[in-house]
Amino acid sequence: MSPEDARPLPWEALTGPAWGLPATVWAVARHPWLSFNAAPRGSLVKAVAFAVLCTLIPGGIALALGISPAGMTPWLVLLGFMPLNALIIHVMFMTLGAAPKNPAPTFRVACYAQAPALFSFVPYVGLAAFAVWNLVILVYGLAAAYKTPLRLSLVANLIPVVFSLALSLAGAGRLFS
Repeated sequence: MSPEDARPLPWEALTGPAWGLPATVWAVARHPWLSFNAAPRGSLVKAVAFAVLCTLIPGGIALALGISPAGMTPWLVLLGFMPLNALIIHVMFMTLGAAPKNPAPTFRVACYAQAPALFSFVPYVGLAAFAVWNLVILVYGLAAAYKTPLRLSLVANLIPVVFSLALSLAGAGRLFS
């Protein structure tokens, strides 16, 4: 990796329009591997601010357009779920022997994986697209941050998803029995 590649994300350097928010969203959503391989370390405070903005901006847009009958609740739940999800994924990485005990890189990647949330206000497809692209960013970003094989990152990210689906289906089955 050349010194030129080791640049921080635009949001962490606070460069460009809107402190680098659009450039960071574009970089992370389009090239998550390159984004976290080039900038493996960074400020957690700036990462959290990025996640909060990416989650609350679409909530405000949806409220302004009147397309969110539940108000800000879905976006606040989305924002509150992110740290728990990051912690679960980090435990999976530790279980697989791919991560140190420090969860900061996992939490940082999870914060930047909120980038597609900016488009979650789009009716019908926004949240589904966010869920899929969030997972893609987590898989590629964490593989780059921990320098692990992509398949290991995929397993570490999918185990909690499969477990959650199994619990949901078990609960739904219980409702109909």
